[in-house]
Order: sequence, then C-alpha cells, then structure tokens
Amino acid sequence: MAQLDQEAQDSCRWAAEVGDADAQFHLGCLYATGQGVPRDFVIAQKWLNLAAAAGVNEANSYRARLAQNMTATEIAEAVRLARRWKSGCVVVSGGDTCYVN
Repeated sequence: MAQLDQEAQDSCRWAAEVGDADAQFHLGCLYATGQGVPRDFVIAQKWLNLAAAAGVNEANSYRARLAQNMTATEIAEAVRLARRWKSGCVVVSGGDTCYVN
C-alpha cells in the first residue's frame, strides 16, 4: 500500500510541475500536513498560491489558514518561489538553477 501511495504522490508532483492546478492544490495540502513529504509551509504555500492563481477556489481558504502559522518572511519566500515557477524556473534545493517547465 505504501508503494501505491508513493506512486500517487509522484503522479501528483509530476502533474503539479506541468501546471495542473488541481494537482498543485493537492501537493500544497500534502506539504502543509506532511503527508508523505516533509512538512514545509513555504513549499505548501507556493503550490497553494499557484493553484489559487489558476482558479482553484479551495486553495484560497487553505492558504489563508496556512498563512496564520507563517512569518511574513516565509510568505514572501513562498510568493517568490511561485513567481519563479510561473516564469518558467524551478529552484532546486534552494539554488538558483532554473529549468524550463
């Protein structure tokens, strides 16, 4: 069963990376709760921001709740990461290396 869960997470991540807004929402929820991935509010907020910008209404309420547990610096970093992703770059392990989506 754990293998199936990992495969589902991998599929979700792939779909999010190629721009699927629903997958971005679900990936944000996974990072917010730490289900199968390390709990990371900044990464969660990044994916929720992207999902909300793409029209996933549920993402707005989730990111607002998540923001209550984040500092202004963390929120700003999440916004920066979302903007970088939207511009065609992804930050790999905190570096400045960009890959075209």
